Amino acid sequence: MNYLLSLSLILLCLTSLAQPVSESWLVGHQTAQLAPEELLTSKRGILLTSVYDNGKKLSYGELSSLYQNTPKATGQLKWARATRLYSPVIAIGGVVLGAVALTGKQHTAVINDVSYDYTVRSKAQLVGGVLLLAGGMCLFEFSNDLMARSAKTYNQSITSKSNRNTFKARLRVTPVGLALHGSF
Repeated sequence: MNYLLSLSLILLCLTSLAQPVSESWLVGHQTAQLAPEELLTSKRGILLTSVYDNGKKLSYGELSSLYQNTPKATGQLKWARATRLYSPVIAIGGVVLGAVALTGKQHTAVINDVSYDYTVRSKAQLVGGVLLLAGGMCLFEFSNDLMARSAKTYNQSITSKSNRNTFKARLRVTPVGLALHGSF
């Protein structure tokens, strides 16, 4: 008898969990809403992405002090700054390498007592220069994405902290009867 009772309770729980939750059966849902002024916004300019708080552009120092309790956003901010600083150097290196490859080296060949001047251009240097230029540009765009992501991560951490003390209760109709599902 106890075996059948425990088996029926287990089946009841499994069927109630398997039912899709519809919003019409939502009994209570209390969430703390943050005002849009409390969240950071990121705005993409011509070259750079900037982060704003209430319309005020934040510097790197202000962002790092603001992010100190959000390690993921701090890491994204540090990578954004590093890639923003080094990507132009890589791109300029690619331009210089490509220019050297296009300039080439002057050589002279003597064939049948006639001297011919020609230029030797390295395809490998040219391809390397183009790849470095493209890589530097991609890193620069990646730094802009990381800057925007850091603001988004910070906003998510703030909203999740404000939603931690919420209680959600859902009333479900199951084949057996009514079920109350609560999450804290």
